[in-house]
Amino acid sequence: MYRAAILALAMLVFPSVVAAQQPCTTDARHVVNELYRHMLEREADPGSAHWVQQLENGRMTVRDVVLAVATSPEYTQRFVYTETGESTPYERSVARLYRHILGRQPDPEGQRAFARLAQQSGPQVVIERIVSSMEYNRQFGAWGVPGSGGLRYCPTDGSASSQIGSGVGSRFRDMDRNADGLISRAEWRSASRSMPAFNQLDANNDSRLTRNEFRGRPIGDEFETEPTTGQSVLVDSRERWTDTGTRVRAGDLILFDVAGTIRMSGDSGDVATARGARSGRHAADSPLSNQLAGALIGRIDGGAPFLIANRRSVRAPSTGRLYVGVNDDYLEDNSGEFEVMIYIST
Repeated sequence: MYRAAILALAMLVFPSVVAAQQPCTTDARHVVNELYRHMLEREADPGSAHWVQQLENGRMTVRDVVLAVATSPEYTQRFVYTETGESTPYERSVARLYRHILGRQPDPEGQRAFARLAQQSGPQVVIERIVSSMEYNRQFGAWGVPGSGGLRYCPTDGSASSQIGSGVGSRFRDMDRNADGLISRAEWRSASRSMPAFNQLDANNDSRLTRNEFRGRPIGDEFETEPTTGQSVLVDSRERWTDTGTRVRAGDLILFDVAGTIRMSGDSGDVATARGARSGRHAADSPLSNQLAGALIGRIDGGAPFLIANRRSVRAPSTGRLYVGVNDDYLEDNSGEFEVMIYIST
């Protein structure tokens, strides 16, 4: 009686700790049944035997199965689509993704941000982002089962002690067709994976994925996965600096997700992405004249500007309010905007 009371109190105060201490199961069928019940909202059918087998032979982790189910034709047809009456297309789909994958209702800012990302890059990118998020990693890791009340799978080979299961390593090897230890854009594309997802993982923007990047870990392992929510900012290319409304501390890791293109003159070909001018040109009097014109840049309060471009993360050089802008010398003839999602990892 006393122990039961203590456990109940611990569940209220430290639910993640208690869940982590719950015994795990070696019954892969039970795990898959729970995922079907929670994510597809139906009983498992004979086709689910494939996922059971993948878990049992160590080719996939539970996280891999969650991603596969959430991106399956059945799931996307039933749960991921735009609806009339939405203030932002896909916002109700995002809410369902939060419930099915994270087991909670979405926070308003996260819901809006992911709905916009779904419009820009497609729902699959949103699903991949949520499954690889910091919140998912903390709550479920590689082997936790969403919606099951704390159930975890224990592979018979003992690989559950690793946060990144053998399934990730197996997928990396399958996609690395020339066995050079890197995944190129061509290899990624040939595996029918979304290119926006490749861009999100390519932390150092060298058009190749290392094993750490593939696992969602930028160089240096400064963080394992991305937070699920952040601040969305529209950067008008005619404005020198846009206030993000985000305050950072020196040393914070600022994570960026940038979409959109801008035009920097009346020339229809003078176009830039966040990386900078597609033509490769520079602007002599821009804030960072040694960088490509049109690239996304930042500064903290009145400090020196720094390059963001399409890098996935930047370490905050000082404490203060974060501003972002376009690296151009003459702004009045510009048009277009970047949409920037900003996350802070302390």
